[in-house]
Amino acid sequence: MCIILSSANIVKTTSVPSVEMNPRTVGVAGRNPAGFTLIELLVVIAVVAVLAAMLVPGLARGNQQSEADQCLASLRQLSQAWLMYNSDNGGNFVPNGSEGSQGADNPLSPDLIPGGLFAQWCPGRQDAEATPISELSPINLAPDAPNVGWEWIRAGLIYRYVNNVQVYKCPSDQSYNTVGGVVYPHVRSRSMNGWVQPLGGASWSGGSDDAKLRVYTKETDLTVPGAANTWLMIDENPNSINDAWFIADPSDPSFAGPEWIDCPASYHNNGAGISFTDGHVQIKKWTDQAILNNPVWTGLVPPHNGNDCLWLCSRSTALKTATTFTGPP
Repeated sequence: MCIILSSANIVKTTSVPSVEMNPRTVGVAGRNPAGFTLIELLVVIAVVAVLAAMLVPGLARGNQQSEADQCLASLRQLSQAWLMYNSDNGGNFVPNGSEGSQGADNPLSPDLIPGGLFAQWCPGRQDAEATPISELSPINLAPDAPNVGWEWIRAGLIYRYVNNVQVYKCPSDQSYNTVGGVVYPHVRSRSMNGWVQPLGGASWSGGSDDAKLRVYTKETDLTVPGAANTWLMIDENPNSINDAWFIADPSDPSFAGPEWIDCPASYHNNGAGISFTDGHVQIKKWTDQAILNNPVWTGLVPPHNGNDCLWLCSRSTALKTATTFTGPP
């Protein structure tokens, strides 16, 4: 069979591919055809804000933990330096000078060399009263000028065992004195237990019952409360710190009426770095409102709440008649 198609019946067509139009790609000539709608942008911004709100507290906690770890590491180094001094000196502890024992007129004084009248673990003061007599340097210190505060630290008897001024200061301590409009940053945060080898052999003179309490001058004295329960160094509140000698005063032979003389720091979430005479370190958290966030410190402050003061006092000294450690955990 033969089919003949007339050319008149043939219609030529051209096939055009079907295109599904996306309303977001249809735009005015000359504009970017793709983009976000206002609602989508607002959603993205909201998600970023939520994520930031979740991450920032975590980052802050991480930074606080990092500073606490650095605090303990430096405190451990300083305590090890103390132990090395003792080992080199027949088990005798390094002298610990109170405010009344800061008699040297400059950090190069012969009174500060071993055997000198005021030789001690760390001479010099951090309080504003000491600044005018050049025991700290101003913040705008010239690059080639010596830091006077560091010079006092280097004059200490245990410095040669650590050879690093930075370990004397908690990384969270940003305190300073302002005298005559000039800022003098603190260079030291740490102070030593005043019942451990007080310079001249005198214990804290503010309590009438001091004669009944122990003073530790050598390793064999650390029987009660024991080396692991006798604190050595502590971060002191910047409003309290002056010399490098910290007193916790039992005030009563039964430890029934302890009071705050010096104030511990609360740099780490209401806690302070503290080391012990066996070399271990920890962050001690405080709850007593008498010492937390105290802008002005006058001393002789009774505890407000909790047993923080008793905790520290019972780890500072002990009755001469005591045979075991009886402090709170």
